[in-house]
Amino acid sequence: MMVAAAGCIIAIVAGNVYFSGKQEQRFIQRLHQQEIHDFIFLTTDGDTLHIQPGEKALIYFWATWSDRSTQLLHDLYQWSDHNPEVQLFAAYVKDAAIYAIEHDRPGGTPFKLVDGTNPYQQLRVPGIPSLILADEQGSPVLTHTGSSSIKTWLDSELAKKKVLP
Repeated sequence: MMVAAAGCIIAIVAGNVYFSGKQEQRFIQRLHQQEIHDFIFLTTDGDTLHIQPGEKALIYFWATWSDRSTQLLHDLYQWSDHNPEVQLFAAYVKDAAIYAIEHDRPGGTPFKLVDGTNPYQQLRVPGIPSLILADEQGSPVLTHTGSSSIKTWLDSELAKKKVLP
């Protein structure tokens, strides 16, 4: 019985690792097949908002029910202060605007608090928190899913790719 149980556990773990890898690959394929500028976000007032061609944008998918993603959101506010040439779309997912507004940053340009549920579902993003960095042409430059220190990771990756000055 113990051997069978151990075999089942190994099979479950291997299956999860395989599925996670495939899920992320499919997400990246879908991302490259769509125009970032076509994503429609809703502001907390209910207005529609698009990423404008010619601007660099970072879309951060997060949720108020995820303590780690709200903590990383505040880290990205600081990152955004040092990188004002990148529009930050704080796209809350599967959440009510009333809860997301508590994390709003009034007057914090280039920051935009938006409902990102539709783009999140269209892309089938593999998790919360996740981010997509797009260049001026709307091409994805970086993607990241998970709760590691996004600010440190982002600075490191951008330095490697020389995307920002």
